[in-house]
Amino acid sequence: MEEAHQDPLARLALRLRTLRVQRGLQMNGLQLRTGLGRTTISQALSGHKMPSEATLVALAQALGTDVEPLLALRNAAVGTRQGGEGFRKKAARYPTDAGWQREKLAAMCSAFNAAATDAARSYLEALTPICEEKWELAEAKVTTLNMSSLRLARQELELRAPQDIAAAADALANLLDINFLRGALHHREAPEGGVNYVLVMLLAVDNRRTEFVTATRKHLHGEEGGTA
Repeated sequence: MEEAHQDPLARLALRLRTLRVQRGLQMNGLQLRTGLGRTTISQALSGHKMPSEATLVALAQALGTDVEPLLALRNAAVGTRQGGEGFRKKAARYPTDAGWQREKLAAMCSAFNAAATDAARSYLEALTPICEEKWELAEAKVTTLNMSSLRLARQELELRAPQDIAAAADALANLLDINFLRGALHHREAPEGGVNYVLVMLLAVDNRRTEFVTATRKHLHGEEGGTA
């Protein structure tokens, strides 16, 4: 990515997102570490709004990084905005920001969709015996469950895709929480609702996947809706 061609606010947002991915932190983790609201953190990571100096100090401490380079980018962004060059929102960065090409975005979204489809199928196959309290079968399923492809595809989108696509990918991937399965298996405790919980999860996954496809189509084809 040609960071030098981005405006300072976009570079600041990219730096924060990169650090979050490198530290393996989710939004909830950042909230706990910083004491900031979810909206404040989301706006800082997306570039939708200029973060305050206090916000950057809190984020830098939570992410274990030097705050000075972050503050320097913020000051540069303030100067650019005041200098009349305009305040570009992150939502408007595609396709011009950092030389974005439609083909690259399409390939990354396709890779994530394929990985998410496989991961969801495997996840639900492991969830079903847990809900039915078939613990030996559940243990075998959970032990072999591999989310690495989904994790890598998600990281690509987090770092390089428009914010609405990255957020939709996050929402889908967060549903497929392997630690939830491990916890249920460890405590031999099926989710409330039993087998009906599988149907709830199926619907939730389908809804999140629809949101991802809708966001992808908006950028690739200029569509405002639609499902796969």
